[in-house]
Amino acid sequence: TPIQPHPKGPVWTLVILRDRSAQQAREHELKRRAMSDPLTGLLNRAALLKSLATEMQRAGRHQRRLAIALADVDGLKMCNDTYGHQAGDALLQAVARILQSSHRGSEVVGRYGGDEFLLLLPETGPVEAVVMAERLRRAVAAFPFAVTEAQHSVPVTVTIGLAVYPEDGATAEALIAQADRRLYEGKRDGGNRVIATPDLQERRRERRITLPAPVFLRGLTEDPQTPLHEGTVHNLNLHGAYLTVPQWRPLALDEALLLSIRVPPHYQAKFPHPRLAACGCVMRIDQLPPEDQTETARLGLAVEFVDI
Repeated sequence: TPIQPHPKGPVWTLVILRDRSAQQAREHELKRRAMSDPLTGLLNRAALLKSLATEMQRAGRHQRRLAIALADVDGLKMCNDTYGHQAGDALLQAVARILQSSHRGSEVVGRYGGDEFLLLLPETGPVEAVVMAERLRRAVAAFPFAVTEAQHSVPVTVTIGLAVYPEDGATAEALIAQADRRLYEGKRDGGNRVIATPDLQERRRERRITLPAPVFLRGLTEDPQTPLHEGTVHNLNLHGAYLTVPQWRPLALDEALLLSIRVPPHYQAKFPHPRLAACGCVMRIDQLPPEDQTETARLGLAVEFVDI
C-alpha cells in the first residue's frame, strides 16, 4: 500500500506479512486425519480405494500388472474375548507397524476395516505377489506379541488373499472381491497362509524332475562384471529349481538371483531350449555340510522363477 502524506515528501510503502505456517499445519493435519485410520495411523478405507483407483488407471494405461493383498489378523476375536479390547487394539497396532515397515517404498498399505489390511502392489505379477505376501506373513508370525498386564505371549498370524489385475478383475470392486474370496478360503483352511491364483497354487505343488546339471548364478544386485558363481541343479521344472552352491556370501529369503542352467540333451523334449536363463526368488535356504575338508560351506537353495 503506497503512502504519500505530502506531494513533495517521501513515498512510503506499508507491507503486511502474515505467518501462514500454523494455518498450513492445521490444514495438513486435517487432511491427514481425513485419510488416516485413527487406531493404526495407516491409510483408511476411503484413501485406500482412492489410491487403488489411481493405480488401476495407471496399470491400464501402461499395460502393467497390479496386485493387491488383503490380510486378515488371525485370532483377533479370541484376543479381545480373553484379554480385552485394549489388547486387541494393541495387536492391530503391532501388525500395522510390521506391515508398514516390511513393504517396499512403492507399495501402499492401509487398514481396510476391522481386522483387515489392504496392500497395493504396483507393477507386481502373481509370483512376485506371493513372494511379497509370504515375507509379510513370516514377519508377522515371528513377532513376539505379549499382553503386558497378563504377561502372556499371544501368537500373531495373518492370512492373505491375493488378486492380480487384469486377470482377476477389471475393476476395483472385482479385484477386492476376488482377494476376499481367497482370504476366506485360507481362513477356512486354518489361517496363517497365503492364497494366490489356483494356477499358481498348483505350480507350487508340481512335481520336479531330477536333473543334475551345472548352474551359473549371481545376485540381481551384484556387479555384472563380477564372475558368475557355479553350483549344481538337483531338480527342476519350469517354475522353480533346487540347487546347491558354495556360500560366496550371506543370502536372504526372497533375494532375487539370475541363473543360467544348461539342460542335458535327453531332457530337451520337456525343456525345448538347451539353456534356461531365469530370474528367481529364494524361497528356502538349507545350510549343508562341506563334502570334503577343502570345500567351503554350501547352501541348498529352493528358487521359484519369476521370469524365464
